[in-house]
Amino acid sequence: MPTRSLAVVAFALLLAVPVAGGGSACAEEAPADLARLAATFDGARLGPRVGPLTSLAVGRGEIRPLEPGNVRALVADGRVCGLLIGGKAVFRYTIDDRFSLPLARHNLKAAGLSVGLEATQVPATFELTLEAAAIWGIDLIPAAAPAPGATATPAPPADSPGIAATDALPGWLTRALENRLDGNPGRDLALSVANGQPGYRWALLHRAGDDLVLDVDPRPLARAESLLGVWNLPTTVGALAGRWVQESLVVQPIGRAWWEPTPFNLAVVDTEIALTNPKGEQVQVTTRSRVQAQVDGLRLLPFSLLRGIWDSRDAFKPYTVTRVTLDGQPAPFSHQHGSLLVAPPRPLKKGDLVQLEVVAEGEILDRPAGDSFWWLGLESWYPRPAAGGFEWSEIRVSAEAAKPFLPFASGEVLKRETTAVGTRVETRLARPMERATVLAGKYKTVTEEQNGARVHVSTYATVKEDEARRIGKLVFGMRGCYERWLGVPYPFQDLQVIEINDWGWGQAPAGMIFITKEAFFTRARAQADEDEGWIAGIASRGINERIAHEVAHGWFPHVAKILRNEEDWLSESLSEYASAVCLQSVTADPRQGKQVFERQLREWKSMDKEVKPGASVYLAALLNSSHGESDSHDYLLYGRGPLVLHAIRQELRRQKGDAEGDRLFLTWIRSYVKSFTNRVAETRHLVAILDQVSGQPWQPFFERYVYGPESPPVK
Repeated sequence: MPTRSLAVVAFALLLAVPVAGGGSACAEEAPADLARLAATFDGARLGPRVGPLTSLAVGRGEIRPLEPGNVRALVADGRVCGLLIGGKAVFRYTIDDRFSLPLARHNLKAAGLSVGLEATQVPATFELTLEAAAIWGIDLIPAAAPAPGATATPAPPADSPGIAATDALPGWLTRALENRLDGNPGRDLALSVANGQPGYRWALLHRAGDDLVLDVDPRPLARAESLLGVWNLPTTVGALAGRWVQESLVVQPIGRAWWEPTPFNLAVVDTEIALTNPKGEQVQVTTRSRVQAQVDGLRLLPFSLLRGIWDSRDAFKPYTVTRVTLDGQPAPFSHQHGSLLVAPPRPLKKGDLVQLEVVAEGEILDRPAGDSFWWLGLESWYPRPAAGGFEWSEIRVSAEAAKPFLPFASGEVLKRETTAVGTRVETRLARPMERATVLAGKYKTVTEEQNGARVHVSTYATVKEDEARRIGKLVFGMRGCYERWLGVPYPFQDLQVIEINDWGWGQAPAGMIFITKEAFFTRARAQADEDEGWIAGIASRGINERIAHEVAHGWFPHVAKILRNEEDWLSESLSEYASAVCLQSVTADPRQGKQVFERQLREWKSMDKEVKPGASVYLAALLNSSHGESDSHDYLLYGRGPLVLHAIRQELRRQKGDAEGDRLFLTWIRSYVKSFTNRVAETRHLVAILDQVSGQPWQPFFERYVYGPESPPVK
């Protein structure tokens, strides 16, 4: 970072920069002011000139203006919140994380950026020419290097009302801010300032081609920076045309290794949701949550919450927050770009609990392709923790759907009753869980029960009893295998298996499994509908494996939990491998069971061969997927990830013999699940348990085949 000179200090005085941290810039501000901080920063205008300026450090990037005098302050409510570099500049970026470099080379190439990044060792650098740049950051000015011999203008008088914003932003910047779909720069800059965690930067780098975003977040809860490509959706997508899509180019940890943990700032520990669908697509959702501070000094609480949806008819339907209270009292809030920021009346201390109530309503119950069902899935249709928070909550849901739809919700069914509107179901997830889901539609339900546990299989439009009972029995068979192996009961007393009128996928949120309609096709139905029968024949290949995979999600991640995107493989790859092991186990003929496993092994190898160079299992979520690369993400989690596990199993067998090696491998996975039942797990924990079970260090193996981009050795 450039040396801070007296001239730099004078620039800071000139701009009257309130510096966050220690004494927060917002330490004396009212909760209502805190709640509108994000909107304030998003609405910045141009202030006085700054400079001349020759260099600005932004994370691992450096921006060198070619016109040092063409730099102005960004001002919001009399507060300097950034800089605008109005002319051409050179952007130089350094990659110094060895696991980030291979993925960066892959992503930059996929995005069509010719930066000449051929280096295979860190540090590696590349340069780009910018047409202009805008950089947000409350404590940004001390990082700016003035031109040699520059003379600072005297600071304004002490009684100055603040820095004046005199001009509108340039057109390119205004359009960019209007087109973005996420909450930055305002959201994280507001949280950084309000909660006294300085250093956040958000830079929009304007180029002749696609623009770039550099997001630098040194706060303890993130400690990461991302260089993102930005491109606009084409006219073919209708109403969303022109809106931003952001894609990962380079992502690097700040001051830590990838596997080192980051803390959290808040947790939701108890949730009660009341959903009413009076008619059509209308819904009102009242959520009451107990929120616990995980750090001292929280003055702004961040949540994710839909701002609206683009429905299947290409119309935007807003989702409006009508009431927010904390401990029964109205609370200032801001709801924009999918973020809900709530300001408590006082700073929260670590361990403090507050009762949050949020009421939201809108016509967001879209029916895909006009089908007779709606679905509120994994998106944040009720307030969920964001920006360093986690949901670890007992969840109770009351969902009422208008006639003739039947509602389903995550958890054990406590009550189902007829109302004046239609039907209401009440459910409970008694263990700590996340992401409640609600669906309603024209369904018929068949229930299988064993030893007090129930599997409710609901088929779309018509009763498909034989197929439903077959799936129910398969679920129980797989559940029994996992329970015997892992030593931890299935976490859901009631499991809802619901047919979705689509093809070729499955999903397993807490207490539910969604499976597409080929799972319910019979040969007779296929013959009766030749077109759909042909599609079903393709989509239904491996349907038993898919259902087994979704049942395994009950343990991965609903028992052994994960929170960070980088840990997704602990959910998907472990579920994939466990399902193959148990399908082999429950197959009556041992030879046929072995063939089932070997077929899966061949499929994993086939997917692994399709992974593009530079991608890794651990960083699969950071793969550039906007230019025909989306398959590599799945190949990593569903192909290479299971191969990593099988390679470990083979190595244990080589070292200890087949029987003992298998025993150690199965003990390893069992120990992982039992050790992290209802706890948050990370890859580093899996490594530590394997070290203990095997008596050997495995970190080098994981650095090559999980954190790194190599394909594991599997015979």
